[in-house]
Amino acid sequence: MHDLYYLLRQKEMDLERVRKEIAALRFVIPLLDKDADGIETGQGSQASASQSRHGGGGGVKSWAAEREPFSI
Repeated sequence: MHDLYYLLRQKEMDLERVRKEIAALRFVIPLLDKDADGIETGQGSQASASQSRHGGGGGVKSWAAEREPFSI
């Protein structure tokens, strides 16, 4: 019986961690969206262009627009 309480506590901690990660992503997406706008128009900085070649920042605007808000 004690193991069930331990397992439940672990799941609650995992859920809280995921909620914090989602909050952090919601904070970062608008910042990445601004970088993506500059890349799409060809006016992004050299760092932004480098990030888009390596998978960072590219397509953020379309991804964010397609997703519905996540709530628990």
